[in-house]
Amino acid sequence: MKAIIMAGGEGTRLRPITCTMPKPAVPICDKAVIIHIIELLEKHGIDEIAVTLKYLPSEIKKIISQENKGLSEARNTGLDACEGDYVYFLDSDDYIENNSLETLVGIAENDESDVVFFDAVSFADTDDFEVKQNYIRKNKYKTDSGKAVFAEMVKNKEFHSAVPLLMIKKSFLAVNGLRFTEGILYEDMVFTYQVISLASTVSQCTEAFYHRRYRKDSIMTSAKSKKHFSSCVEVYRLNAEFTKEPDSARTSFICRCAFNVFNVYEK
Repeated sequence: MKAIIMAGGEGTRLRPITCTMPKPAVPICDKAVIIHIIELLEKHGIDEIAVTLKYLPSEIKKIISQENKGLSEARNTGLDACEGDYVYFLDSDDYIENNSLETLVGIAENDESDVVFFDAVSFADTDDFEVKQNYIRKNKYKTDSGKAVFAEMVKNKEFHSAVPLLMIKKSFLAVNGLRFTEGILYEDMVFTYQVISLASTVSQCTEAFYHRRYRKDSIMTSAKSKKHFSSCVEVYRLNAEFTKEPDSARTSFICRCAFNVFNVYEK
């Protein structure tokens, strides 16, 4: 089945919001209106969608500029399109506290940091689903090199690879050629490890700004498949190759990656 979304209007009744943003790009519950529409159409069996554009078309193209190829590809597309000094990746199922990005940018600029990391709390999508992981660190970490902060977090068992818990300087990513590995699951375990390892300065924000949703049949909670297993193998390979000068913290992390391979294989 096919559908056409009329997305060319100027949205004059939503001014001043639509002075710089087309109405289909206006976020509702942390998601653009047009994404809500597309997801609803897909839910009802629409598999071919065309969009008519006129007003600020480039802003809508940033949101729906490619077919669904996976999380890594979507993040890389966003990385190519972003124009600011800092990069933040928010997963569509989750949400972040109001004004948190302003706070994180303030810390990054004050400390001249490449990366600012912070905490998260988890919540279940339904009452009958058990949340097994939270992302609250008990320890405080002084602003230091990425290698030093990583070593302390590994020692305290508080290193979390979730990318939405990072605010990153865009120029740092560009200089180091850091992008998401496409075609795999668990890509955060590669990206975050490399980001923290290469960062000259890393700062902590102790606030739990991020709210992570746990639901059935997500990538993390669904039954494990060959894709999960092959992704774990690739994560181990990439991180092992990246680690040129292993120390106790890096060795521990690489062993964790290897353990994940066997753990997924058993499932």
